[in-house]
Amino acid sequence: MMADNTQIITNGTTPTKQQRWESHIKQSQLSGLSNIEYCRRNMLDYDKFKYWQKKLASNQMSQLVPVQLSTLPNNISNDLDVGQVAPLITLCTLTFKNGAELKVHSAEAIPMLLSYMGR
Repeated sequence: MMADNTQIITNGTTPTKQQRWESHIKQSQLSGLSNIEYCRRNMLDYDKFKYWQKKLASNQMSQLVPVQLSTLPNNISNDLDVGQVAPLITLCTLTFKNGAELKVHSAEAIPMLLSYMGR
């Protein structure tokens, strides 16, 4: 069993509190155990584990990377005949630091996304 003060990171330096919790959260995901069971086996406070899990997830979600936006080519029309299937065209793609991608197919969504990026 690992105690809470056991250093999982072994790069020769003392890990920060955030690094220690990042490591525990990653190990928990890899273990296949429930969060409660992982905390029990490693003598961790479950409430602190959940606090750090939420905090680190929100930090990761708020970090956007720059994107390049493109417009629809002039030869593509938004007017379709009834029964005609519109091709799925990606107007822009947002790529997050964790590798997740958000593909935007609607021109109406772009101003909203840009306003969020400016915050």
